[in-house]
Amino acid sequence: MKRGSWACCATRRARASLVLVAVVLLGACAERPNVEPTEYRVAKFASLELPARPRGDFASNRSIRLPVPPRDGSVEWRPVPLPARLSGSPRSATGPRGLAVHWYRVDHPVDHAHGPIAVYVPRFLPGVGQVDLFVAGEHMDVPSTRIASYWNRPALVPIPPRLVEGRASVDVVVAVSFDTRTGYSLTPVWIGELPALQRAAALRDFLQNDAPEALSYAFLALGLFAFGFWVRRPREQPYLLFALATVVWWVRTLHFYVDAVPIDGRIFWWLSVISLSWLMVLVYLFALRFQGRQAPWVERALLVFVVGASVATYPTVHLEPALASTLIYAVQLVASIGVTLLITRDAVRARTREGLVLAAALWIDLLFGAYDLLLKDAYVDPRGVFLLPYGAIPLFGAFLYAVLRRYGGAIDDVERLNASLEERLAARTRELDASHQRLRAIEREQALTAERQRLMRDMHDGLGSSLMSSLVLVERGKLQPGEVAAVLRECIDDLKLTIDSLEPIGSDLVTLLATLRYRLGRRLEGAGLKLDWRVSDLPPLPWLDALSALEVLRILQEALTNVVKHSGARSIAISTAAAGNEVRVLLVDDGHGFDVERARRDPAGRGLLNLERRAAKLGGRVRIDSSPAGTTVELALRIERRDVPSSSAAPDEERRSAGEREAGLPPVQEENGAAVR
Repeated sequence: MKRGSWACCATRRARASLVLVAVVLLGACAERPNVEPTEYRVAKFASLELPARPRGDFASNRSIRLPVPPRDGSVEWRPVPLPARLSGSPRSATGPRGLAVHWYRVDHPVDHAHGPIAVYVPRFLPGVGQVDLFVAGEHMDVPSTRIASYWNRPALVPIPPRLVEGRASVDVVVAVSFDTRTGYSLTPVWIGELPALQRAAALRDFLQNDAPEALSYAFLALGLFAFGFWVRRPREQPYLLFALATVVWWVRTLHFYVDAVPIDGRIFWWLSVISLSWLMVLVYLFALRFQGRQAPWVERALLVFVVGASVATYPTVHLEPALASTLIYAVQLVASIGVTLLITRDAVRARTREGLVLAAALWIDLLFGAYDLLLKDAYVDPRGVFLLPYGAIPLFGAFLYAVLRRYGGAIDDVERLNASLEERLAARTRELDASHQRLRAIEREQALTAERQRLMRDMHDGLGSSLMSSLVLVERGKLQPGEVAAVLRECIDDLKLTIDSLEPIGSDLVTLLATLRYRLGRRLEGAGLKLDWRVSDLPPLPWLDALSALEVLRILQEALTNVVKHSGARSIAISTAAAGNEVRVLLVDDGHGFDVERARRDPAGRGLLNLERRAAKLGGRVRIDSSPAGTTVELALRIERRDVPSSSAAPDEERRSAGEREAGLPPVQEENGAAVR
């Protein structure tokens, strides 16, 4: 049944494939027929010359009924072997056609004990022509001859039972009309039981039509993959060429299996012929670019050839189609041999596996093309199958192998690079660890040096200054023994504060206050002061290092010293509290108090200013409230500090002891490493 559109072709092909599988399975399980089909390799032959027809497409003759083979002895029948191969003998590409009809007759004995019989012709391959079938002198309809790919279709025609009833034998005649310039080929004729011939016809239909169609679409899908890869990486031109080659391959293989052509038959023929030229150019450009070969003259020659062939064979040029196709195929074969030799030489020199595999695939396709050319022009047995549609398999495999090799090589390179990077990273990590250890050693040394310098400075400016001023006062006779003892006691207290500031307190202000209580508790009791300790837990102060701890101790020491010397208090309470981002330390005494503003303005007494400056260096503040009922000193410190004030040594005026200020001595200065005034 004739198909009306290409959309029906795929459905018919799928259905035919299923039928083939079912037939094979059923045939394997079914009982074999008693009578095998008969292959007739000898037939009786007769011929008839027809009037010459104008040039044009011979397809128009398919609507003409060929004459019935004469049975009156007017023609001579002689035995000839099958398959029949008649090569053309062209006079000229523009001369008149020489048309002829050849009849091939076989007489088949009829066995009425078996089922229906059929005639099976595996292939009729005309250059330009058609075939008809006559059984017992009656014309039989051959559906496969009414489709575009009739030359590639096996012909299976059941013989109606009425034509064999009462007959001992039946004559079957295959009539071939052809152009004598192109020739034709005809396979042996099979006659036998219908089921057995159906299996043979289905298998050949699969090999000649269904399999090439499936391969063409599979190859087209691979081309879409290559095109997608090229879109992601436009610099990889071989993948674009491969994608274009798969599209041209699909166009080229259409005439092997398409039933109905939606365009002019001559244009379709031209596309089928010239697409092989474009396919050759694209495949060879892909192979050259894939190998990194620079051959501009080869590429230009291929492009000139394919453009020239496309123009020369276009239907409006009026070249004989069959002759033009044979000529183009021959030129393509010669060009393919030359380019394949070039690619093979480069692959052998480069010794790359993917290059050698690609060259081998090209040689296989070249052999397939040469065989198909011989099969087309009736130089080999027409029972063969066209092999070039299967050329997608070696090209498909070569492309996948090349991509796999490159992908695997890329993975290996990445793994080697990762291993190299890991090794370099490990070496750099070891170097950084060593540098870090050296840096930590330097930092520890610098910290120790800085701490030594701080201790030396504190002892020089604090303890040393007090001792020096006391020595001067003693030498001048201005200090009594009791006063000297008080000065020495202050010096010892200052030394103890410096030592206490070095104790690890873990940023805990409560521990620091406990140290102060331990150091000054007895002195407060000796001065007649009762200590009321109300210290509670406080959050840690992350910034409380040794230097900051010393500043806190000196603030509290200064406040306690003022209470002992000037307040006349009988008791003092020390308490702590936390609120928000602050902690507070409160010292409350029950002394007679003093005028805070007047004391701050008095140039002779700078104790309050020293307290405020020390607190400011810690990022905190000191608030003093005093009345006749007593005095409150509140030290507020932040828990978290963004900007840490400089913890450099206090100004010289702040470091001077009370004894120095009372004696009116100038600040201590260093000159050549000695303390001088």
